[in-house]
Amino acid sequence: MTKPKALAPVALAAAVVWLAVGVDASQPPVTPAGEALLAGRAEGVGECKICHSGVNLGLRDYTDGPIKSQEFVRLNESVTWEEKDPHSRAFAVLNSPFGKTMGEKLKYDVTAAPQCLTCHATDKHVRGDKHTIDEQFIRGDKVGVGCVACHDVTDANVKKGWRGEHYEIKSNGVEWRAYEPGKKAAAGMRDLRDPVVKATLCASCHVGNPTEGKVLTHDMYVAGHPPLPPFELLTFKDEEPRHWGTPHEMPYLKGLDAAAAKRFSFDPADGEAGYALRHLAAGAVASLKAEIHLMKVNADAAKAPPTLDYARLDCYACHHPLTLPSARQTRGYPADPGRPPPKAWVGALAAVVADRAGDKAFAGHWNELIESVSAVPYGDAKRVSAAAGQLIMWCETFEKSIPTNAGLGKDGAKPMLALLAGRMTADHATADPEAVMALAWAYRSLHKPATGTPFPDPAATTLPTRLRGPFTKDGKPTTAGEFGQNRLGGMYRIDAKGVKTFLGIKQ
Repeated sequence: MTKPKALAPVALAAAVVWLAVGVDASQPPVTPAGEALLAGRAEGVGECKICHSGVNLGLRDYTDGPIKSQEFVRLNESVTWEEKDPHSRAFAVLNSPFGKTMGEKLKYDVTAAPQCLTCHATDKHVRGDKHTIDEQFIRGDKVGVGCVACHDVTDANVKKGWRGEHYEIKSNGVEWRAYEPGKKAAAGMRDLRDPVVKATLCASCHVGNPTEGKVLTHDMYVAGHPPLPPFELLTFKDEEPRHWGTPHEMPYLKGLDAAAAKRFSFDPADGEAGYALRHLAAGAVASLKAEIHLMKVNADAAKAPPTLDYARLDCYACHHPLTLPSARQTRGYPADPGRPPPKAWVGALAAVVADRAGDKAFAGHWNELIESVSAVPYGDAKRVSAAAGQLIMWCETFEKSIPTNAGLGKDGAKPMLALLAGRMTADHATADPEAVMALAWAYRSLHKPATGTPFPDPAATTLPTRLRGPFTKDGKPTTAGEFGQNRLGGMYRIDAKGVKTFLGIKQ
């Protein structure tokens, strides 16, 4: 991978402009030099860096007075993003030799194709049924997945007033922090403190979203796109260099009572265990909904067999070792052998969450989807669409219950660990690499919040226990191959013994 151009000079120049004119604590100054510098960057990272590059830049007095931003956010968000977070490299990989090779095979420029940029850059806006490239990207601010890609509401008709209002001092305080989430969203700020909102956004790229043009096809995989790993929200949060603080870390949030805490989508009574478990549940359901949405749109658009793109099906139904004895044959098949079923991992993790929450309806919907996909090779289009629609409705109903379901609160975390362990050691799970991976990642990430002690990943297990390898190697960004090597290297070697070793169960 070629090293992306550093963005530090932009932040430094912005800092010089601000320091030269003197900064009022309530409102950034507007100067000709500042306007010229930041022109076209309202959609990019440069504007956010002015404040979110650390408390020692001297841009304003953060620690005294009415703002006290360091008690609310970390203030080093842009530095963490630029120096450590893979999201900052999302566009750079398209422009790497690996990306160019993919483009040659796909017969289009991956650095300009909407189907690539919608996940790999912040320049995508959905307007009706068309995807357009906005002026920011044309002017060259190719920074990958930046601040506004996550924090802005994507509706182009929503006024982005929050960017100025969220730090304004009113009545000797920052009133923005007391606003209800709906009011913030109306101003254009996505409520990423809500586990369901957060999970839905992350899954839109890490699983897919056909409405936003985020669809990985089998052709893309054939051209070399790395297989997407199962999306497990807790694990992805743990593996991403954190630029945020939880309600149990930030002083402002720790001091809120139950009523005030609702504005930030957490319940103090849940503790860290319940907070983590509700995120796990939200991630599992969002992943399921995203994958089934892809499947439904695919089925609705089908005009002739095969109904479903191969990418919508269980990859390991085809891509598995041809050995005897076979763990897959020992396990049995969810439907007719030889007909690829839906991806097992999205059902495996959602099933455990449904069980913990006391839901009895999920199993029937999931089984109907499997049968509709397996009724004929690559799915019966009408039946798949109907089954997927019912499952999407289940997801949406279940999501509404996540904040208050007692089974997903702090007392549910340890029982959830037991459920995950039981599913991992069942024959049907250990025969599917992605299913056991999703369950294992959830188990590992929930372990510390639930028990108070980190889960020790044993070196001897063949189970890939990390989401990704190091961000850099010998001071240089890792290549696309190295990026996923730790995950893919052990997938074919997953077996019951390896899972039990992972769990610390004596053979």
